[in-house]
Amino acid sequence: MKTLATLGETLKERRRALGLSIADAERATRIRQRLLEALENGEYDALPNPGYVRGYISSYARFLELDPVPLLAMYKGETGARTHQDLDLPHTEEVPEVEITALTMRADRPIYRNHQTCPDTDHQPLPRLCHEAVLYNRITEIGCRVTDVRFPTWGAALSCILQFDYAREGMVNDALMTAMGAPWLNTKMAVAISPDTDIDSAAEVYHAIATRVDPARDVIVVPHTRGSPYDPAATPLDGHYPFRTVGKIGIDATRKRLEEAVAKLKEAGAR
Repeated sequence: MKTLATLGETLKERRRALGLSIADAERATRIRQRLLEALENGEYDALPNPGYVRGYISSYARFLELDPVPLLAMYKGETGARTHQDLDLPHTEEVPEVEITALTMRADRPIYRNHQTCPDTDHQPLPRLCHEAVLYNRITEIGCRVTDVRFPTWGAALSCILQFDYAREGMVNDALMTAMGAPWLNTKMAVAISPDTDIDSAAEVYHAIATRVDPARDVIVVPHTRGSPYDPAATPLDGHYPFRTVGKIGIDATRKRLEEAVAKLKEAGAR
């Protein structure tokens, strides 16, 4: 392979040698045409952060039957981009000092969140805060006594946990369907748990699913719904990039009425 002056020229020359158009490359790699053109023209300011660009280069190189390793080295040499797979954040930056003098919250049912979004933490849950608040209100309107709603960091931003008590049969399924039918694309799996399950513990949530769920009774599966573009299990929609379809699942892992009755009897006997 002839080594040209820049990464972009190398990619462009190879594509032309194969008789391929940018449109051909877009269809095969699912990378938007404007991004491929920016890459070939060396317009790095028009591209997203280096973590994404390295992925584009690797995918494009494989499509062009090139070794991505030297191309990634060329990209680093041309831009000075770090090889760490993270967001392109500065090592140091001057920021204003913020002094918090007061904190307001709901007096009856406060919910605390602490998010530190940085290269070594999962930044996906951060935009889920508003989704949690919306689901909190919608499920409360059903009549459930909601304790918390969480898109856990260990759920790949594709699942949510609803923690609440309820007064009557049928309310749990309504809550699960409310979450599964949310307008966002990240409620592929919704799990309902009772307040006695630690919502922050993946082990406790899993234990509740294992011990409180009868799959024949407590699982809702809805096929062929809108899926997240970032869900590797979802099926791409031809002609509608980047949209996908996927099924959704709702799991009732709450403490059931009979279990609660037994617990109350045991509590009464202990007195």
